Amino acid sequence: MASTTEQMEQVFGFTPQGLDQEVKKYKPELSKGLSYGELIVDNILGLDNEYESFGEKLGKAVNEDEIKFLKDAAVGI
Repeated sequence: MASTTEQMEQVFGFTPQGLDQEVKKYKPELSKGLSYGELIVDNILGLDNEYESFGEKLGKAVNEDEIKFLKDAAVGI
């Protein structure tokens, strides 16, 4: 992660030498998200891909305390 001074240089072009200095621009790292197919399969089957989907969170909540989960769901309705 760039320091605050480096970020100021990259965003505003400000350097201690002045505004006319050449500054390399900040380029964020690309990250790949999950495709729709991967999301669906992950929600249904719970793939072990270090991403906790809604389906996995729901399953974990039900498995921890089924009665409490059903009570909370009924109150929510």
